Amino acid sequence: MGTRTDAWIFLAIARAAQDGAAPLDAVLSCADHINVAIPTREELEQSVGRLSAANWVSVEGNRFALLPNGRRVFDQVDSQDAFPRNQPEIVERLLNILRPLPRVRAVWHLSDKDFHAAVDQHNRTMKAAWKALTKT
Repeated sequence: MGTRTDAWIFLAIARAAQDGAAPLDAVLSCADHINVAIPTREELEQSVGRLSAANWVSVEGNRFALLPNGRRVFDQVDSQDAFPRNQPEIVERLLNILRPLPRVRAVWHLSDKDFHAAVDQHNRTMKAAWKALTKT
């Protein structure tokens, strides 16, 4: 786990938190859209720990927001390529150019219960969206 996962999780938080703090299930949905996968609990804990230590994101409970440093990075990335699936490579390059994220053990902990509840909510949301899409 490292720069690529941090870039993916950062973008998921940035996309989910466009209008303010976002719940975990929204972050998971954005992560799934970007990378066609749901991050593991360990990936989330480690990346969120590094991103918050670098002052790119804030976490309050299971709600996520961009800090000013993270907003500047996201705005720069979004101006280079607005397509979410292309953006992890741009963030990864920026992570290598800018100071690397601290290699900390998770400073944010996510319980199994909260993780599975968010995954379940994400799955319900996607199922409802798919059902509405295929009704037409």
